Amino acid sequence: ILAQLYNTASSYAKDDPEKFAYYSNQALDAIQASIDASPGRVPIYFQKAQIYITRGEMDNALNTLKEAVALHPGYYDSSCHLAKTLAYYSKQDEAWPYYNDCIDLGGAHLLQPMTVVGSLINHYLEQEDYARVIALYKQATNLEKNNVKNWISLAQLYKQECMIEEAREAVYKAIDLDPTIKEYAEQFINEL
Repeated sequence: ILAQLYNTASSYAKDDPEKFAYYSNQALDAIQASIDASPGRVPIYFQKAQIYITRGEMDNALNTLKEAVALHPGYYDSSCHLAKTLAYYSKQDEAWPYYNDCIDLGGAHLLQPMTVVGSLINHYLEQEDYARVIALYKQATNLEKNNVKNWISLAQLYKQECMIEEAREAVYKAIDLDPTIKEYAEQFINEL
């Protein structure tokens, strides 16, 4: 918490290089003390990476997140954070393997905003990677609960993947949101 406070203070002191350096260095010292006290605790590395991002040190931020991924490869948070940070730095090609792990390990619910989720959906649709598209559409329905198109797309994907009960539930949700699609939805349900 102390490291986060110092990092916040440094961001407010960006116009004063001396104060920025002081607070930022204090943040790094505090986060390193936290890592030394609990070296296997992955979320601490996310905070360290954020400090490096505030400092404008992309390589250190990315290396810190790669270290977090290496600590616990099955921990989706690490892959999700690294993927989002790589994308933030316009390193999309490097981000894809980490997005894959993020989604495959169950972390799709961490991906936002909807513009990011939408671009990921488009990417995986191009790859015909429907399992990941389904995971992302589930997140899309969480982010935009009243978006009927997302529910219909999710229902269609479930149908395509022979997930009949899930398709039925998604289309019923779409009907609840927009009763005018009831005729289309009933035809869809009959096809199931």
